[in-house]
Amino acid sequence: MSSNRHILTCDLGGTNGRFGLFQQTTSGIEQIKTCRVPTSSADSFTHLLELAIQTGFPGENIPIERAVLAVAGPILGQRIQLTNIPWDLVLPEAEKALGCPCVAINDFTAQAAAWCSHIAPAADCIHRGVSDPTRPIAVVGAGTGLGKAILLAPGEQPLQQRILSSEGGHLPMAVADEEDFAFLRFAREKLGFQPLWDQIMCGPGISLMHEFLTGVQLSPADVASTFADDSPTLHMAARYYGRVCRDFVLDILALGGVALCGGVAAQNPILVRHPEFRQAFIDSRAHRQLLEQVPISLLTDSDSGLWGAATWGFALQEASP
Repeated sequence: MSSNRHILTCDLGGTNGRFGLFQQTTSGIEQIKTCRVPTSSADSFTHLLELAIQTGFPGENIPIERAVLAVAGPILGQRIQLTNIPWDLVLPEAEKALGCPCVAINDFTAQAAAWCSHIAPAADCIHRGVSDPTRPIAVVGAGTGLGKAILLAPGEQPLQQRILSSEGGHLPMAVADEEDFAFLRFAREKLGFQPLWDQIMCGPGISLMHEFLTGVQLSPADVASTFADDSPTLHMAARYYGRVCRDFVLDILALGGVALCGGVAAQNPILVRHPEFRQAFIDSRAHRQLLEQVPISLLTDSDSGLWGAATWGFALQEASP
């Protein structure tokens, strides 16, 4: 039997449940295997795990010391109500299915932890800026929804005390002009409720923008294919993404920088490289000069949530007596 320590991780999103198996060796954390299962194909975490094992993901053959589940939603007890998933995560049931101790963290807590792992240096630089190492980093990203977390500056405290989770993605969409008001009315009629940033800065939300601007209904993937033509939808989506990031930076004075993650920008980096993103990000009567100095990076590794959960789990083990 290997003397290496093993942790199972799961990044449980509204679209996919990603599973990863990691080991810690003398040279650091290593990824052994990953798999992806659509969350819509399962009616519980136990069912999702069964489907993952059916795809060849390791089951009982490797002793796992701990499982870390990164989930979209606030962690407020043993039964966790998940965002954009029609079933709850019940931790005792998950521990029974996994056969090991299990801890749940917010999915953007995992993204922030990934920023502390070895994959962060591979991030794409969107704007170099000047980082203030004494100030927090704003971790923000759009995927199935919009997630946020705060990564505090390095210090004596362990990793678990450096990351603050947030549900700021569920704030109402901010408006700045008549086009915004018109789009907000359009989105409210289509959705049947007042849209939040979580419904706007995501794949279906970008499809809504495209329908509003063109009258044509397209899938998120088909809308993304129009970005190459510098479409009006690209302009609007980039502007809104920049606005979301600007407001979060000002909320927490994140002069350490912005760490972008999530599938929307990772698959369409033009969104955050477009001039509309930059213009919206620095659009502040009082603090434009400050915002111009904030560095922005994009984490494009699709397994970043798994790496972050593994980093968190091994840090927990190190902290255990």
